[in-house]
Amino acid sequence: MLVSQAASFRKNILLSRENVKHIEELRRGRDYLEDRVQERTAELKDLAASLDQKNRELESLSVKLSKYLSPQVCDSTPGGSRSCGRETRRNTSRSHSATLWMRSPG
Repeated sequence: MLVSQAASFRKNILLSRENVKHIEELRRGRDYLEDRVQERTAELKDLAASLDQKNRELESLSVKLSKYLSPQVCDSTPGGSRSCGRETRRNTSRSHSATLWMRSPG
């Protein structure tokens, strides 16, 4: 009986050591994944900021280029006349001149 208890005790000690090794592996894996999540989150924040900046630049360019588009082209864009800023250019001489030129005969 004492021999079987000693064998059982030894087996439990070996299992405990294995468990400690597995727990350490899990901790290292968890730490690695936490570091990767932080790195990736920082990368994504940088990319989002870059995309926001590019969107602002494209919107600015769109507004600048819109003054060269006819009302028909503006109306056919996804944002309609608002995307071309037609409200702000209806009273400009350029818009008025273009309309007169398009209506003048021959």
